[in-house]
Amino acid sequence: PDARRYAGRAANELRVAVCRGRGLKAMDAKPLFSSKEATSDPYVVVKLRGHPTRKTKTRMETLAPVWNEVHVFDLHLEDYTSGPNGPLSNLQLEFTLYDWDRLESDDFLGGKELKLEPLGRSQKPLRQWHALEDEHGEEDEELGELLTVVHWRYNPAADYQPFNEFDDDRRQRPNELRVAL
Repeated sequence: PDARRYAGRAANELRVAVCRGRGLKAMDAKPLFSSKEATSDPYVVVKLRGHPTRKTKTRMETLAPVWNEVHVFDLHLEDYTSGPNGPLSNLQLEFTLYDWDRLESDDFLGGKELKLEPLGRSQKPLRQWHALEDEHGEEDEELGELLTVVHWRYNPAADYQPFNEFDDDRRQRPNELRVAL
């Protein structure tokens, strides 16, 4: 019912699901005198220009982590198709995978830059496996893959407009109090 009610509305949020990884590189040494194989403790950092950085939870001792986390960016599609932020081709997501380390700095596992232009104005989810790239942006099959779902969506709760053109009319006595947070 809501889908029909809001049909034709421009997307005002970008949903980014970080689903899973596979074939990731082992960065933690195999424990001495153990039958366990070498593993990693991966997490993903998600960046989008002009927005706060997002981070998944760390999955311990795995080369095939499952995150299934959704990160939401308040982003009006119209701003990138005809608005002040330039064309949609300027907009890209950056995924960077790290191996968490307790005592040392975290190790780079791989990354992927994803341009949002192929999504266009479609509000259909784009589910895709991405081959991870090294620090120089070169795909390296030894680094593994990352599964994401990216989705432009209209969210009526994010479309709240508390003020209108009459709010600046100082001749009229106020008869209501509006508070926007």
